[in-house]
Amino acid sequence: MDFEIKGTKLVEIPYLERELSEQKESDKVLIVGERIATEGILQAVLKRPFTSCLCTDIMPMGPASTLERIIDGDSRVSFVQQDFILAEEEIKYDYIICINVLEHFGMNFAEFSGFAGEYAGDDYIRWNHDLRAIEKMITVLKKDESSKIIITVPAGQPILSGDINPGNKMPFLRRYDEMRINLIMDLANKNCMSIENTFFYSENFNDWFESDKVITTPQYSQANNPYTPNMIWAFTMKHK
Repeated sequence: MDFEIKGTKLVEIPYLERELSEQKESDKVLIVGERIATEGILQAVLKRPFTSCLCTDIMPMGPASTLERIIDGDSRVSFVQQDFILAEEEIKYDYIICINVLEHFGMNFAEFSGFAGEYAGDDYIRWNHDLRAIEKMITVLKKDESSKIIITVPAGQPILSGDINPGNKMPFLRRYDEMRINLIMDLANKNCMSIENTFFYSENFNDWFESDKVITTPQYSQANNPYTPNMIWAFTMKHK
């Protein structure tokens, strides 16, 4: 099996497939934060017709990965290692997909580089780099009423404690609470984009339920899993 749908992907992949249901042969697709293809994101695109699909990540493509095998067998799929914030803007895309990746933008650590250039190689946080990434997506989205930006992120109260996984020194930092969601809503409105929201919640990472923005407010902070996200904000942006 080349990929496994589990955890948050149990709701994120069906959400993605629903938003891709009108994907057509002429479409150009961009997947931000895809370098291995083991979670079903690229596979959701491959189910339908398309012209090209560019996968991009700040890290190199995984050697002997599912993504590498797909690219070897399908000339429509390609990979570019780059800092998406610095990506060229000439090519426009019909679909831009960013599944559980946006929360990592601007989080640079000595053992996990989140930046290119002068900021690489040391601990460094740019808290609003996720907003810059959204603005970049809007810039490279084709100006068509059917074009979409499809995003999922961890929802709930921000968690500042360290990651307890052995050998991983990266702290938990960005989750999307009501205040940050409103910032993105304002950003979308400023750029004449509409947003459609869906929220998901799980206690066991197998059974997921739709919720609403109330789960991101402080009174539900005790429902946040302290080790891995159990609340998801899924949203799609389109030109008004």
